[in-house]
Amino acid sequence: LEAELRQILTIASVEGERFTAEVVARVQGVSPRQLLGHLSQELQKRHRLVREREQVKAGQQSLSRYQFSHILFQRYLYDNLSAGERRLLHGEIAQALEICYEGRTGEITNRLAHHYLEAGEREKGIEYSRQAAQGAKDVYAYDEAMQYLQTALDLFETGEQAETRLDLLEELADVHSVFTTDAQAISHYQTALDMWFSLTSADNIIAVRLHRKILEFAFQLYGNVAFEVFDPLYQTLATSRDFLEANLPLDDREQSQVEMVRVLSCLANYSGTVVGSPSALDKAEGHARAAVDLAEQLDAPVEMSDALGTLAGIYFVRGLLPDQLE
Repeated sequence: LEAELRQILTIASVEGERFTAEVVARVQGVSPRQLLGHLSQELQKRHRLVREREQVKAGQQSLSRYQFSHILFQRYLYDNLSAGERRLLHGEIAQALEICYEGRTGEITNRLAHHYLEAGEREKGIEYSRQAAQGAKDVYAYDEAMQYLQTALDLFETGEQAETRLDLLEELADVHSVFTTDAQAISHYQTALDMWFSLTSADNIIAVRLHRKILEFAFQLYGNVAFEVFDPLYQTLATSRDFLEANLPLDDREQSQVEMVRVLSCLANYSGTVVGSPSALDKAEGHARAAVDLAEQLDAPVEMSDALGTLAGIYFVRGLLPDQLE
């Protein structure tokens, strides 16, 4: 191949087996029209090294997507680059993708995360990994979401940006909590709590939320199992319960008030299922009623539904079936 054509393919190989003509044109420093001519006439029709795939809408413009006719061509070109060349080209491709998808980068967060991470740009790599994880969760690709979050966490040095790491740990624990057989969620929540205690000016609502999630996940994982007092999990739950009860009521912020509904429902579940004594059921009913009343005041339908479900469960345990039905 002529040097110019080989350079086009080399840049394309860094974007991947499938690549964007306009991105390659920006990195190459030529007009998209000129580059499309090379791709269509020389590299596709004459040499059969690439083939056109589709036109993709990105805002007001259309982007031309191509694919190597065999992945071995892409791997050969990529493997012949030095580590330094790859790092620089990944960075240039990431910047070109951001320009081409301006205002719509949410559609390609996984690609941007990959290229910025390969370019060694940690901050943007972490930012887009986090966004990619959210995108994966939105389509229920939880394993993929875990990988993105773990990748972002692994980029931090010990003691660095503790607040961001705490947020990422909580997000990772939330994804693990989707799986009722995955006890790692509690471990991640506790690690996040340890990090919260190390911060001098951390918002108390964070610790409240983490303790509440520990209790909620334990119910999800173990249901109505009666824990012995010497069981390590019982001690974990008791610690979270004590913290929550000691920190009620929460402050007057709307965010805190919604969290308070969740905490009250959670404590009601704990007293009604884990403890289960008559006095504990009285306490549980009180918490559940308070949660229902507060949710109604806040006009929070999701929290209201959960609180009503909790109250109904307590009525069932107490044999108050008409009240449960209502």
